[in-house]
Amino acid sequence: IGIAQSNDMASLMKFLKCLPTMARERGYKLIILDSIASPIRCMEDNMERMRATLEITSLLSKVASSLNIAIVCTNHLTTPFKSDDNNLIPALGLSISSQFDVHIELSKSNSHNQGE
Repeated sequence: IGIAQSNDMASLMKFLKCLPTMARERGYKLIILDSIASPIRCMEDNMERMRATLEITSLLSKVASSLNIAIVCTNHLTTPFKSDDNNLIPALGLSISSQFDVHIELSKSNSHNQGE
């Protein structure tokens, strides 16, 4: 098990560029990235944000296929800023969803089932 924390885009990219070697040397079979959205959303330029997102997803895809490992990348959901409905969209926008092979949406339920 390895844990790394990246609070900004520079440290995230530095970590991701070391990831293939680290995963190979340590024998990782699963890599979980908990929200790449935070460092990316801090970027103000939309084109820069899009380039960074594509660079990250491309790198992760190459690592997963070349090392035959699973990579799970969380992307929080949000509601559109000017929306009256409760439709949820990925925090990094809809374009990122096309960059991943499998999509899983988890939600929390407030109901409690007491064995009947």
